[in-house]
Amino acid sequence: MTTDDALRATIHAAHTATKTRVNALFAALRPAVTAIGQWAQTPEGQAAIAQMRRDRDREPCACICSITHPSTTPGHDGPATRTLNRTTETLGRVPIPMCQACAHAALAAQEAQ
Repeated sequence: MTTDDALRATIHAAHTATKTRVNALFAALRPAVTAIGQWAQTPEGQAAIAQMRRDRDREPCACICSITHPSTTPGHDGPATRTLNRTTETLGRVPIPMCQACAHAALAAQEAQ
């Protein structure tokens, strides 16, 4: 057996072993995937999926607290509820989505200036 033949045999054996393990893994996962698919078709599953999509599509608070309202750090209280404009030297006027707590703190910081 030449070196090339030995290499081919080793690669073939590794390929076969990997294929066997991957097939076994998919076979083991199939019942769980089937159960999730069936649950997703139920009214409860549809409601949960719709809620996950709404949560995913919410715009997060993009305020950088130390810049937008440095004297207070209220902590973010959820998704962005409004957009405030911030002027920067490099970008000019930039809309920044903010949660309610950050928006109140940023407006208070602007009024204090």
